[in-house]
Amino acid sequence: MIQPKRARLHLSLAQRIVLINFLGWVFIYADRTILNPVMPEIQRSFGLNHAELGLISSVFF
Repeated sequence: MIQPKRARLHLSLAQRIVLINFLGWVFIYADRTILNPVMPEIQRSFGLNHAELGLISSVFF
């Protein structure tokens, strides 16, 4: 029985680096976009002051 060849995506090293950087940028953008609107709720829920809230945001970045 003949096995069909699987289509493989062949990327050069430069293309892989660009793809990894792009995915990292998307993650950072999503993190900033999602975390900022919920910060007041996090602050109220855990009783944090502004310094502690800033520490949380610096850990996620």
